[in-house]
Amino acid sequence: MVIKLRLFLKLIILYCQKILDVIEHLISLDPKKVSEAYAEVGRDCVDRGLEKDAINFYQKAILLNPEDENANFQLGRIYMRTKKWDEALKFYSRSIELGLQNHEIYYRMGLVHDHFNHSDEALKCYKRAIRLDSNHDEYYFRLGLIYDNKKMHDKAILSYEKAISINPQDPRYYYSLGLAHDSKGRHEKAVDFFRKAVELQEKEAAVVDDE
Repeated sequence: MVIKLRLFLKLIILYCQKILDVIEHLISLDPKKVSEAYAEVGRDCVDRGLEKDAINFYQKAILLNPEDENANFQLGRIYMRTKKWDEALKFYSRSIELGLQNHEIYYRMGLVHDHFNHSDEALKCYKRAIRLDSNHDEYYFRLGLIYDNKKMHDKAILSYEKAISINPQDPRYYYSLGLAHDSKGRHEKAVDFFRKAVELQEKEAAVVDDE
């Protein structure tokens, strides 16, 4: 059944492709409008889990309108999801060059730099993401991990504490906070945070079991 459904979706995509090709070649339209049509089909492909097709449509959209910052960003997201990190970095960087300035693009750029162990670049990206939107606990957590790796444990502690103040239910934050305190020789305090992390993990496990 799943195979038949995916085949059906593929046929729809091919049909849409033919329609768009006809529009592009037989009708005198603004290339930007055709680019938008390709991008819209690309978004539909992403929603259906058809990453390869989505990449194809976004590439066509960018070919027609290279200045489309959102199409570059979305293509970067797909490449990141499919673990093509070099391509993700390329299109994220391009979207920023074109003027995209929001917290998500810098957070995602930070994750890519993290993957390549570019800690200084990742640090800059996470800081920029936080300046643009300071209400995301995950941003502070990632920032704290970078500080910890740089042996800047006091700054890591402040970052983890900020993450916890936004979201006090994530056990990772307490565990990492415990490690940072342990690195500073505050072993008893570290144990308290480790216990809190275990407590939250057990609660999460209980919820999963109940479901």
